[in-house]
Amino acid sequence: MDKTYKNPADGLLYCGECHTPRQCKVRAFGVERVQFCTCECEQKRLAEEEAERERQQAIADKRRRDNISRARSQKVDLNLTLDNGTSGHIQGSISSRK
Repeated sequence: MDKTYKNPADGLLYCGECHTPRQCKVRAFGVERVQFCTCECEQKRLAEEEAERERQQAIADKRRRDNISRARSQKVDLNLTLDNGTSGHIQGSISSRK
């Protein structure tokens, strides 16, 4: 439910929750126009969403780094058979390269 209302003093739309303007008057090239702007509670909501996105990204980055580190330190145990009939065995660990 939209709680926006028009302020009779200036004719602009205001947020019904935080009572700050959702419209503002802008003068450009000698002409005054009414533009939409972000009220305080919307700015707060957007900032919280951005902080949550950054938090989720930090978690994803840490998981990715951990997975790469884990993959680099895995043990290898391979039995190989080549097309020419020779076979071999490789055993060891994968080391990280920088």
